[in-house]
Parts: sequence; C-alpha cells; structure tokens
Amino acid sequence: MAFRYIDKITEVDEGKSAKGIKLVTRNEPFYYWLPDGTRALSPAVITEAVSQLGAQLQIKSTGFTKNSVLLADEKTSYYGFAYVGDRIDLSVNISIEDDVVIGSSKASVNGKVIQETFCSRAYLLPLEDFDTVEAAKNRYKNLLREDSDDPIYENANPQAFSPQIKITGLDSLRYVDGVIEHIPYKKVVGFKNFTACEPYFESHFPLKPVAPGVLLMSFVGELTQLIIKEDIFSPIRERGLIPIYSQNTRFRKFVEPGDRCILTVELKDGDPRVDCSEILVSASIRANNKRVMQTEMGFRTSYGVHSRALEGLRR
Repeated sequence: MAFRYIDKITEVDEGKSAKGIKLVTRNEPFYYWLPDGTRALSPAVITEAVSQLGAQLQIKSTGFTKNSVLLADEKTSYYGFAYVGDRIDLSVNISIEDDVVIGSSKASVNGKVIQETFCSRAYLLPLEDFDTVEAAKNRYKNLLREDSDDPIYENANPQAFSPQIKITGLDSLRYVDGVIEHIPYKKVVGFKNFTACEPYFESHFPLKPVAPGVLLMSFVGELTQLIIKEDIFSPIRERGLIPIYSQNTRFRKFVEPGDRCILTVELKDGDPRVDCSEILVSASIRANNKRVMQTEMGFRTSYGVHSRALEGLRR
C-alpha cells in the first residue's frame, strides 16, 4: 500500500496556495465504522491528504530543495465525514518564513466543508535527505493535471450513488464503488474511483502510476455480476456468473490516480435468467468523457451450489 493520499493537483499559486482532490474508494484500508453501521474514511487520512497537498506546494515553491516535516498543528476541526465514492476537494494556503512553513487548509465534499486546519507549522529540511530531486519532480509532474469529471454523475440515483448507506444489495462489491443505473438482466452502469493509495499504483509503474489493464477487466467482471439481480437493493447470494472467456478487448488510454471512471455492462446475447446458460456482455470504461477500454465477456450462469455450471470447476 502506498502512503499517498492526494490524487491530483488542479491549481497552484506558487508560494501561496494550491487546490487538489482526493477520491475515496471502497478498498482503502483506513475506515471508521460509525454507530449507525456505515463506514467513513478516517478523518486523519483527510488531514494527511491536505498535508500532502501543502507539502507538494512547498516543495515546488522552494525549487525542489526543501522537504517539510510537521512540527505542530494548533487546531483541526471536523464537521462531517467522507464516504465510499466521494470526491474530497482540498485547498491549502502556506507562507514560508526562513526554515518554517505555516499553513491552513480545508477539505470539502459536495461544496460542504468537512474538515478545516487553522494553523500548522512544519520545519524545512534538505529534500535530498528524504528523496531524490528527480523523483520529487516526477511525482509533482504526475500529480499536476487538469481537473475534469464525467457529467453522467449528474444523473445518478442519490441512493445508489452513495453506497455508504446500508444497501444489502451492494454488499458483495469489493472494488466497484457504486451503481448508477440498473436494468435487471439487461444493463448495469457503475462507477469506480481510482486513488493513489491503492497498492497496484506503487509498482505499476513507479515513474508513471497507471491502473493495470487486467484489473480493469476484473472491475467490469465484478459489475457484471449485478446484471442477474432482479432488484439492486436486495441480496441474492445464490446466483452468480462464472467467467468463461473474453474477446475483442481494446485499451485506449491510461487510468491514473484521480480518475473517476464510469463502467457500463450490457447484455448482448443469451438469457441470464436460465441456470447454466451462456451469456455474452459488452463492457466499457470511460474516464474524463473518453473511452478507456472496451471488451466482450462470456459467462455461464450458476444458480445455487448444485448448479451444473459448477461441474468441472471444483478441485
């Protein structure tokens, strides 16, 4: 797991301020379980995200010569939580005085401030004691990207778009963060946030973090499982799809930390209501209004542990 909690830097006023984003995804490690049974991202992680944004601003403002180490935080106030599927907008202000950087910050979700740091102080030490200049410059270059989002989120069902609500029908999801549209046996549209702390970004690749193509295939495969639900909000554990092949797969662009992707799966052939039948679906992923990948996937339906679809698969 990479200890990186800022996904994108969107605005920089060198030596003064910066804005960025942190996306929240289902498979992050640091969550709190709240009394009502929902889980929220640890507030300390949000504090770390704005701190990392401030550190990137400071490193750039000092010409990649200094690195900041936290000395004190006078007060940080928590006003709300961030949940699975949320986008956290971050903003920081700094002033550099000799070897000390003083900062303040805010973190917001949907225009509402959920956390605010009023005065923090960090000591500036030589960057070379912590990292190479080349690595620091490359990391900053990868983070500095234009902000964009997919307009399909504007049409999302608020309940389906907020999977932190206790929805038993989504309890089997491990990677996909929520469902936007569900037409039983025909179509499912979901979304997945890609954030820098996800473990595969650390080694794939160190100089240019991008999501592995095989994982993109896995994510749409997980979403396809929901196509056989009659009601997205009801638990159906006795039904499943067994993958049997993929074909006509094309990758068109990278998926990077900070991307919010729309995943679409549509039935092309077969009847998913019949046990042990074969179905064919077409699947695609879109990020920033551009198609990332497309594929066709074949599955065999399995309705219950005694389904003939399981024959030959057990060891």
